[in-house]
Amino acid sequence: MVEGFFDNNKDEKKIERNYGNFQCNKYYYGLGGIKNEEYPMGTLFTLCHFENLCMNQKGEFILPILEDSQPLPTSMHRDNPFVYAQGRFETKRGNIMIKFIDDYITTEYLNEEEKNKLYARDVLKDSNNMKTVKSFFSKEENKKKFRFSENFTYLSDPVFSLYRYAAGNVGHLLLENLNIVMQLMINFLPKIKNYSLNNLNHLELNTKLDILLNNHILFLEDLHDLKIQDNWIASYHYNLFQSDKFSNDVFSLVTKKPILQKCRNEKGNFFISTLPCRNAQLTEEQEDKINIDNDNNIKKENVIDICFKNFFIGMSSSNFLSGYGKEHIYTLMRDLMYKKLNIKPLPNSIDEEKLHILFKKPIHIAIHKKSINSRHGEIIWNVDELTEYLRSNLESEFLPKYKYLKDKELIIESISLDSMTLEEQVKYFSNVDIYISDQGSASYISLVMRDFTYLIMAPICFYQQKRCDRGFTKVLTAYNNVNVLSYLDLYGAVTDCNKRILPYAPGNCDPILNPQALFRAIKGMLKTRYAPLIKYY
Repeated sequence: MVEGFFDNNKDEKKIERNYGNFQCNKYYYGLGGIKNEEYPMGTLFTLCHFENLCMNQKGEFILPILEDSQPLPTSMHRDNPFVYAQGRFETKRGNIMIKFIDDYITTEYLNEEEKNKLYARDVLKDSNNMKTVKSFFSKEENKKKFRFSENFTYLSDPVFSLYRYAAGNVGHLLLENLNIVMQLMINFLPKIKNYSLNNLNHLELNTKLDILLNNHILFLEDLHDLKIQDNWIASYHYNLFQSDKFSNDVFSLVTKKPILQKCRNEKGNFFISTLPCRNAQLTEEQEDKINIDNDNNIKKENVIDICFKNFFIGMSSSNFLSGYGKEHIYTLMRDLMYKKLNIKPLPNSIDEEKLHILFKKPIHIAIHKKSINSRHGEIIWNVDELTEYLRSNLESEFLPKYKYLKDKELIIESISLDSMTLEEQVKYFSNVDIYISDQGSASYISLVMRDFTYLIMAPICFYQQKRCDRGFTKVLTAYNNVNVLSYLDLYGAVTDCNKRILPYAPGNCDPILNPQALFRAIKGMLKTRYAPLIKYY
């Protein structure tokens, strides 16, 4: 976009031209990692930043860009998806198509105050409608094919957009949905004027995070509309209302703005509203009429409902299966959550503030008690026994031996994440020193734990093969805030388990952990975790 390009006369309205543009990166072959998936070869790019991208009432993305301003290969105009924007490569549902129009968007205003009002259209007028801008228009000769609706909105803050994947599961939301936003934020935001490193580097972390929270999240589907091909992937058979709730809970932790969603009304027109909104359920006759109208009016004007000053979209690879080489994503994710929830001190605060926390807080060990009704099994079978054994032995045989620990409060408890909101989980785990978790999504919340803490992962066991495996421990070792250890590394390759056959996991055998082995390991972890206090006693 060419900012500040004016047609000026002193006593007349100023006209600012806003051109579309894009900056993308591309992968040509396999991504590597645990699962050697290839990026879809028909997709032109991997991650993209668009300037002045628009959406018409057909739900299509339109980029007003002058044909002679940037060379565009023929393949970019028609049939090839620009990027893929779903949390994991599965079906063509995540394909994003872009249409180009030889045009530009212009704005009229008399002075800077009026200009600022035009570009500050991010505030919602009510729960369903955005504030309207009526001062935008396109090139005169193109008005028949490109005009703005009466409810046209221009979003000037950054917009991060995606199709959801398995949104009924918090682990998938964090590492196959939210990870996309973090990747886009890191890749492209520093190139934008107000977010550039030159502008942010001199600021304190607290201020930087406050600026980064000033963004929009846009979901591209109504996950309740199962008439749309492959739309079940959005929830992945989890409860639909739970999927919407979890989506809002997770993404609200990285933005100050309400979460947005693409929807369709009873006329078949697409629009942007706040999450959740529902597609109008049209009859087959109504759908056929809309399709016929669209087929017969290929050259009819594009009615534009919304344009985005900075629009980010795409997908690199799933962090759920492999986080290698992307540790910076976890760091930014945790820092934004701490800032949004006002958790102090921030993770990157000075050492004195971190020491102050160690002085004040109790020693805190949490053991996850997964529901016995979990579809995948893999629960830690003897959680209650572990809790009692660790509490009794730490209080009697460990803490009294150390001057800097003997007077500290000790909390050892079993917890169920199902009974906690995500906000409650983030606040809770910001104070946990050692977390003992089963396999699966419950372990992924350790990404919000503070530096120099510990995660002990129970194994995944298979009764037919009579063996246990590290499972997702191999993924979580990529975290750079918490020390991740497999129980098998503490106790050896053989462990006991409780055979319990389940529909989704016919070979399930719930691991039984050895209390003595955990006690030996935890003693060393606590001495290391609280070692900075020694010199103050």
